[in-house]
Amino acid sequence: MVKKFLWVIVALLIASIAIPFSGCAPRENNNIQTGEWNDDTFTNYWSGITFTLPPDIIAADTKTFESVPGEPKDLYLIRPDQGSNITLYYVDLIYKRLRYMTPEKYLNNLGEAIMKQELPSNTSFTRSGEFKSASIAGEEYLVMHMDILLEDLALYQDIYVRKFDNAMIVFMISYNDNSKDAIESFVSSIESVDYSESSAKPEPIQPEADQEKDSNLMDTSALMQMVIDANQGHLDSANEENDDLKIYMSFEGETLVFTYKYVEYVEDAELVKSVMDEEIKSMEVDFKPMVSTLKTLGLKNPAVELRFVNNDDTELVKYEIK
Repeated sequence: MVKKFLWVIVALLIASIAIPFSGCAPRENNNIQTGEWNDDTFTNYWSGITFTLPPDIIAADTKTFESVPGEPKDLYLIRPDQGSNITLYYVDLIYKRLRYMTPEKYLNNLGEAIMKQELPSNTSFTRSGEFKSASIAGEEYLVMHMDILLEDLALYQDIYVRKFDNAMIVFMISYNDNSKDAIESFVSSIESVDYSESSAKPEPIQPEADQEKDSNLMDTSALMQMVIDANQGHLDSANEENDDLKIYMSFEGETLVFTYKYVEYVEDAELVKSVMDEEIKSMEVDFKPMVSTLKTLGLKNPAVELRFVNNDDTELVKYEIK
């Protein structure tokens, strides 16, 4: 049971590490505005785009749209016959204390987080080595390309990022060999629209020295809280299913602490230690990538600690992984 729960936490954390780079957070940047539909025409004056849907692409229904990650999100378009899709969402850099994050650094961090995820045995990701520049509606975006192999089906994903008004504008575009031309044609049809009607103003360009200085002074407490918040629902569900252990997540300094609390009082602490000494040896290889990922998020000396306690909070055994 303990080993099962260790694996659950590994999977949850790796999934949540991408959260700080892909939305899913409260909004503090009130300049961010979502767009509006007028029949089949979509317009967003803040992000400066407008388009009319072609016959082979549809907007997702409300239920599907709400299930898509990213917040605030603006679009989720689907090409039903080919399974291709386009998502547009925004990343609030004010909330994340990352006002001087660059598109290149954002894509690097997001790419590293994606590549660290545990995948099914029949699935593989390959990330392009270099980013390219591309235009949408006359604005320049930095693009990361990924190849996804699902059994014998080849899929592709291009992630377009542009920084504007203390936010990242992000298009995630997925397609396959059959839909590639149609998706490219649609993206090229997106037109610019004057954002003068919006209250948004382009953020001033900061000197390079200030950018580097401020990017290294990210509010880590906000990041830590996001990791915890992103996992709380999963932890609650896992705890409901287990009668032996309850799991809690917290940060102490830059150490991510998993506390495993026994429901029933444990008389033999040495037995717990003996069992866990063997379990931890086989799990270290999975926890160490978490430490590396936390470093990419801006923590200087991160660590992971596994702490097993009795039902009266008496510590039984703990392990630190750096």
